[in-house]
Amino acid sequence: MSPPKHRLNKLLHYQRHNTLLNYSLLIIYALAVTVLSLKPTVDVQNIPYNDKVAHCLTYALFTFFAWRLSPSRSAFLINALLVFAYSVLVEFIQPLTGRMLSGWDMVANGLGVILAALLITLTLHRVSFSTAN
Repeated sequence: MSPPKHRLNKLLHYQRHNTLLNYSLLIIYALAVTVLSLKPTVDVQNIPYNDKVAHCLTYALFTFFAWRLSPSRSAFLINALLVFAYSVLVEFIQPLTGRMLSGWDMVANGLGVILAALLITLTLHRVSFSTAN
């Protein structure tokens, strides 16, 4: 497959095909999310209501990094489902570290995955796989 001629398409093409960079970003991000998610909290009352927004954005970005490793839309769907499964796994491990299991956190995580998948599917896939010059 020859690289696209449009400047934005070139940028996305080369960034998505740098496997070492993409794996590194995903692994570093996954480790950061894991450490922050399993870190025991001090005071639950200080968590603002926008905690769910943070969950949503965290897993939307996680889904973006998973997209960068996806060679096709079907692979991206599988990777997005794996990101959500990972969020559920982390949520079930949290009680072992002194944190609470929260169904609403899982909903926010899933919403982040879905929103990112929709955004990527509707915009970035169209741009990066476009054949228009």
